Amino acid sequence: MPWCPNCADEYLEGVMICSDCGSELVAEEPEIVHVMRTRLKEVRAMGWCWGGFQFTFIWAFANKAWLIAVGCLMPGIWILLSFYLGFRGHEVAWRKRRFESFEQYKETMKVWDKWGLWWFILNMTLLALWVIAMLTGPDWLTDILIGML
Repeated sequence: MPWCPNCADEYLEGVMICSDCGSELVAEEPEIVHVMRTRLKEVRAMGWCWGGFQFTFIWAFANKAWLIAVGCLMPGIWILLSFYLGFRGHEVAWRKRRFESFEQYKETMKVWDKWGLWWFILNMTLLALWVIAMLTGPDWLTDILIGML
C-alpha cells in the first residue's frame, strides 16, 4: 500500500498523489508512521479535548483541520463538530499538524485544554446566573450588580 511521507496516511493501490498535501506517495511505510502509531495511544489517553470543544473553528484552523474549519461555517454543523473535536480533537491535531516533538505537542494541547476548560466554566457560570435571574426575576441580578458597585 502506498503511503504519504508528509501526512503519514495510507492509500489504496493505484493512488499516486496524497489528497491532503499533494505529495507523491511512497511504496514503503515511512519512519514517521511508526513513530505516530506508537504515540497514538498516548494521544488517545489525553481524554476530552477542551480546546477543540470550545473553540472549534479557531482550533481547527490552527491545527490545519481544514475540512472541519469549513464545516464550522455551516449553520448547525458546528455543534456536531465541536462534540467530535471534544472526543477526537487530540488525535486530529496529532494527525493533521506537524510538531517539532511530542513534548511540544503535549504542551500545545495543555494550553488549548486549559483555555477551553476555563471558557467552558465561565460560560456555564454565566448561564447559571442567567437562569437564576430569569427564575427569580431581574431584581435579584440587579441587587447583586448594584451591591458590587
